[in-house]
This record gives sequence, structure tokens and C-alpha cells, in this order.
Amino acid sequence: MHIGIQTNIWSQERHEKDLDGLLAEARATGYDGIEIGAHRVDLTQPDAFRALLAKHNLLVSALHIHGDLADATQATDLAARAQIVSTFARHIGAPYVALSGKPRANKSDEDLAREAQLLNHLGYVCRANGARLLYHNHYWEIENDYRELRYLMEHTDAARVSLLLDVGWVNRVNGKPAQAVELFRARIACFHLKDTLGDWFTELGRGTLDWSALKPALAQFDGWLVHERDQAVPNPLESARISREFIRQQLGF
Repeated sequence: MHIGIQTNIWSQERHEKDLDGLLAEARATGYDGIEIGAHRVDLTQPDAFRALLAKHNLLVSALHIHGDLADATQATDLAARAQIVSTFARHIGAPYVALSGKPRANKSDEDLAREAQLLNHLGYVCRANGARLLYHNHYWEIENDYRELRYLMEHTDAARVSLLLDVGWVNRVNGKPAQAVELFRARIACFHLKDTLGDWFTELGRGTLDWSALKPALAQFDGWLVHERDQAVPNPLESARISREFIRQQLGF
């Protein structure tokens, strides 16, 4: 098992002007690796990024991309993006490309069918370059008894598309992340560990997520557990340290 952190708790300025120091802080707080937005790295310089990772003895779980899967006009651009990012992922030793979709009111089954078809294609593109595609959920896939997430998992090829389950978004919608793990266990390749307090995300253990219920499900998992908060924070070093200590002391990882 690897314990990672999503770098979005550090500001865009830190990514642009002090990536070396950012990675030093991630390592100093006890994480094995990072997940990072593909837009935050120079995708033309994989060797330089790989050297920086080696300097800090860090791995990368995934490069993260975004797109509106139900918008047919974006399909070509998303496929080209997946091609570039999965090639970069292979060069730096990252096993996954993570993809987040976009919300759309009143999605029809036809909309979801287009999403599933595109996900299958993007999964094929990533696999051809030596990376696996992960679909990352937000709130809208969980609403209405997991309608969208059930559809996407049932209508995509498990050999091409796996699931990055974000337990924080599940908790915010229905308070049942352990249930989501059981429903989608066969497709989960990675977790986002995220805690929620009302409309805010917070350090792990300081929100409302029932970690005692989730812990047994996580104990059966052997992959990447990645702590994520969805926004930059004033003191990312301390925030990262608090959440890492919670993972170690309360979850045993």
C-alpha cells in the first residue's frame, strides 16, 4: 500500500515557482507520493520531473485531467489530452491517469451512454501508453442512489476503466462511504481520502466522515490511498502533517 497526497492543497504559485519545495514538504510530512493535476506540470519535460521526484524519493500515483464527457465536441480534444498525459505518466513511472467529469442537469441515459463510450476509448488510449484510466467521482455520480456511477461502471470495460473512489464526496451526499466501497469494490483501484465539515473539506479526522465504519473496508485494500482537499490552504505543510498522522494513528497505514 502507498499513501499519497493530492498537491492541490498547495497554491498554484507554489506549483509554478517552488515545485521543489512543495515536493520536499510532501515527503517531510510522511507521504510516499503525490497525485498532481496534469495542468500543473510541464508535459514536455518528463525527464526533469522524474529527476525532481527521485531527488525527494517520491512516486506519482496519477496525473489528473478533466472534461465534460457528455459533450461530444470535446471527445477529440480529450483523446488527444489522454494521449499526451498517459505518455508522460509512463515516462515518470505513474501507473494512472485520473479523470474527473463535469456535472450536467438532468442527464439522460443517452448522455451517460456517450460518457461510457468515451471513457472506454480514453481507457484504450491510456492502456496503449502503459497507464490505466481512473474515473474520479464527485457528488453528482453519487446522487439518486449512485445512478451515474452505477451506469458508468456497468457500461465500461473493467480492463480499460477503473475507479478512483472519493469517499469525501460520497460522505457529503449520503454519509455512506463504506456502502460505496462494497458496491464498487471490484472496480476500485485507488481511493481519495477526504473529510467533510458542512460545505467545507478539512483535515482527516476533523470532519463528519465515520472512519470507524470505513476502516475495515480500507484494510482489505492494497493500492494507493491519496489524501485530498479540494482547495489550497494557508499552511499546507501543517495540514498535510495532520492528515498523515491521522492515517497512521487512526487507520493504521
